Amino acid sequence: MLIAYGEFLDYNVVEDQGKRCDDCPIGHVRSTHKAGVAVDLLLYDDDWIPIWTTDEFAKLHDFWDFIGGSERIVGDLGHFSLEHEGVR
Repeated sequence: MLIAYGEFLDYNVVEDQGKRCDDCPIGHVRSTHKAGVAVDLLLYDDDWIPIWTTDEFAKLHDFWDFIGGSERIVGDLGHFSLEHEGVR
């Protein structure tokens, strides 16, 4: 639903990082990516130029909040997750 909503907003939405292996050195030790309940998304405009503005990602985060996703993490624009064992 989130990707479809991003496309409805005329973004090209691409998965950057999804499931990570348990010994991945990137991110938090208890990362929700390791549990398989998080994904990082990249946004591109119609010319495939990356979008890095807070306002553009806020539209997706607001929708994510509306459909029951975890609260956004300040400074991590493209992170979308579900809470898992107290980590988001």
